[in-house]
Amino acid sequence: MKPDTATVVTVESETAPAAEPTVPLTLNGKPVKAFAGETILNLCQRVGISIPTLCHDPRLPAHGACRICVVEIEGWPRLATSCQTEAAAGMVIRTKSAAVRQARHVMLDLLFSNHPNDCLTCKDSGQCKLQMYCYDYGVIDGSYRPFGRKRQAMDTSNPFYDYDPEKCILCGQCVRVCTELQCTDAICLEGRGEATRVATPNRVGLLQSACVSCGNCVAVCPTGALTPKRQPDRLFGIKKTRTTCSYCGVGCQLNLLTKDDRLIGVEPVQGAKPNDGMLCVKGRFSWNFVQHGDRLTTPL
Repeated sequence: MKPDTATVVTVESETAPAAEPTVPLTLNGKPVKAFAGETILNLCQRVGISIPTLCHDPRLPAHGACRICVVEIEGWPRLATSCQTEAAAGMVIRTKSAAVRQARHVMLDLLFSNHPNDCLTCKDSGQCKLQMYCYDYGVIDGSYRPFGRKRQAMDTSNPFYDYDPEKCILCGQCVRVCTELQCTDAICLEGRGEATRVATPNRVGLLQSACVSCGNCVAVCPTGALTPKRQPDRLFGIKKTRTTCSYCGVGCQLNLLTKDDRLIGVEPVQGAKPNDGMLCVKGRFSWNFVQHGDRLTTPL
């Protein structure tokens, strides 16, 4: 009698081919194709067209707070926010028309009118998105600066970073990251109109709030409103070196920021697993041990 034989079935796994964009439209006079459900902003970024943004984070749903990413769509009665508008078949989109540039100029002018004109001495100079866009769109100084407005005091209570409300443009990035990604709910937007500001619940201050000092709010701030205390140099001429955080076994990805062969800071890497731009207090702020005088430099 023949022994029972098992039948082995070999299944060949094949990687499904990537979907092709199928939505035809015209972008700045050129025919392109978008993916179904793709926003105009994502389409532009994919094909190499730069769109300014101050409140966009690919990890969060778009909410169109800054209005800087507006584009012109032929046949539409008004400009559309590219971060919220899905590309549709037959659209004729212009990202650099006179109307678009004028709208962006006005929005930047309004934002800069409530922002200190101290770029020469600001710690964030060189990486501030507001500074960069104002230069690109010819905003030299705010045309609508209020007279007699009382200056808001800085909150320096946190041991790792400072908050300067004078430089805040109320984009909401810090609040959304703290609430939706970090899930700490340490800060919120309070007030209405010109009285709106970023604050802690019950105005207890950052030190007494639920803040865990992760600094993820600092990483997404597009201006100098949130800055690390330990940032001796402005970030001109820095070198970025990709590495893995050494504090625990999670393996968070970050960039070491070095200047003149000295470590001056770190930044998380968005889009990289497992942290996708997030860090804890140790990974973000406790990097000074690298240059500590007590470190062993030779074998015992």
